[in-house]
Amino acid sequence: MKKIRALVIDDEPDGRSLLGWMLEKYCPQVTVLTTCASAQEGILAVKEWNPDLVFLDIEMPGMNGFAMLEALGTISFEVIFVTSYDQYAIKAFRYKALDYLLKPIDESELTSAVERCVQSIQKEQQARSASNATVKNQQLVLPAKDGYIFVDIASVLRCEADGNYTKVYLEDGSKHVVAKTLKEFDTHLSGLRFARVHKSHLINLTHIKKYIKGEGGIVVMNDNSEIEVSRRSKESFLSMFQLGKS
Repeated sequence: MKKIRALVIDDEPDGRSLLGWMLEKYCPQVTVLTTCASAQEGILAVKEWNPDLVFLDIEMPGMNGFAMLEALGTISFEVIFVTSYDQYAIKAFRYKALDYLLKPIDESELTSAVERCVQSIQKEQQARSASNATVKNQQLVLPAKDGYIFVDIASVLRCEADGNYTKVYLEDGSKHVVAKTLKEFDTHLSGLRFARVHKSHLINLTHIKKYIKGEGGIVVMNDNSEIEVSRRSKESFLSMFQLGKS
């Protein structure tokens, strides 16, 4: 299993540092993408990084952890609350929290919570393999009103996020809307010459016509659609073609 990509959101600097240190020492299967000092920063980080797991404080100035989750709407990641207050436990699990850790964090409780996250992600991956949008023998199987549509993966230009749905664009000009998240398509198509260049865009690298330089840049596809490359994705995207960051 690939590493769990996590965010740490806590207004206390010592809390962020300590949790980061504990994860590095006791939970090597977790990679901390970045840390955030507020819920507002957390919302931006979730949208930019699309994490697997979020360690979330509850009591923070301006916006608490619960309000942050409500502001995000769709939650496509696991949540482990980390707080000094025990009175929020019941409410936390109403938000489908994976676990609720009290500060100071106990090492065994942290490792146990992370292991539950691993198991949850593995179950999700198994469910995806049996989902209606699957990859079989280099084909993508898309659900349709009257059954299923089988398309060659090579004919897929790009996939675009639309809330809990994904728009799949094909080289013949057709578009299919599928009740699966872009993250699920990313999981299915990773390693098959597809790249997640933006939180909302997954593109087929074999259908790129042009790259326009910029802060992140713009990719022009063979159908002349222009796809924004996020600043965070720029380096890894260009490295696929052995290009520099210029």
